[in-house]
Amino acid sequence: MAADYKKLFIKYIDKIVFFAFLILFVMQAFKFVTTNTSTEGIHIPPIRNEDFGEEPTLSKERFVLKTFTDPLQLDARHDITSDPEKIEPGPNEKQCPRCGWISSRDVVICPKCKYSWTGVEPPPDNGGTEPPPPPPVKGIPFRVLAAGSKPVDILFFGYYKRRDGTFVLQINWLDNTRTSMVPEGDLFQGYRLFDLKEEDVEMRPPGMPAYMTSEYFVTIQKGEGKPVRVRRKQTVEEEVAMATLQASKGTWRVEHQGKTVSKGVKTFDVYAGDLLTNQEDLTITFEVLKVSDIEIILKDKDGKEHRVPASSR
Repeated sequence: MAADYKKLFIKYIDKIVFFAFLILFVMQAFKFVTTNTSTEGIHIPPIRNEDFGEEPTLSKERFVLKTFTDPLQLDARHDITSDPEKIEPGPNEKQCPRCGWISSRDVVICPKCKYSWTGVEPPPDNGGTEPPPPPPVKGIPFRVLAAGSKPVDILFFGYYKRRDGTFVLQINWLDNTRTSMVPEGDLFQGYRLFDLKEEDVEMRPPGMPAYMTSEYFVTIQKGEGKPVRVRRKQTVEEEVAMATLQASKGTWRVEHQGKTVSKGVKTFDVYAGDLLTNQEDLTITFEVLKVSDIEIILKDKDGKEHRVPASSR
């Protein structure tokens, strides 16, 4: 008999377990529904009135409204242009890096903030009126937009020795766009180059022991200024006179000692020693003899010198 009950228990154990869990679930549900928990005597702290910020949509609308009522100062640093009719420069235009104004590519002074692309700042406004342009010079198809000194990298690149024992120095300058061959003792852009000597120097390559070698040095001095001793393959920064010219007709090619610096331009920078050639009529040429902040001296193909004033002040 006991064996029969045991077999029945094993046969129906899954159903017995199911009904046991069902009864337990019903009891717990009944207890949860009928239990009434009293909150009397229990202190519930008030909810803090936290500021979770504005809704993104509302914040955006307020920003747009503020832009209309109190707009940003138009500035290239805000990645917007101050030119109301343009967003970005076209093929023959450029954008002022200071105020964002868009103007023609041949403009050198920004009409909005007076930024100078030449590196030479324009003269200050005199009572809000700009000085009149200098009078044209007969036979000269240029007018001077700006003139003055500009910091320029000067590289003592090397030298060669003549048969008579004298040396000629190779000076690369203006980001290696121009090269000048200057005999020792002569002038380069107002700087005298002299005292070329071979001297012993100590080399300290990284990760290797120091050793002695020899190298050539030259002295660069402008007028009574401080002399600067420059080693071969060393670059120094000095002030060099330059001017920005604008052609009244034709496009021009700028060369320096046979090397083309720029071509097909109407507005360009010039330094002493540059050669200017009209690209429509190759017989019209001018050599830049001297540049200063008050005038430029040009020599035409017939050898006649012309003084072009930089301003009428």
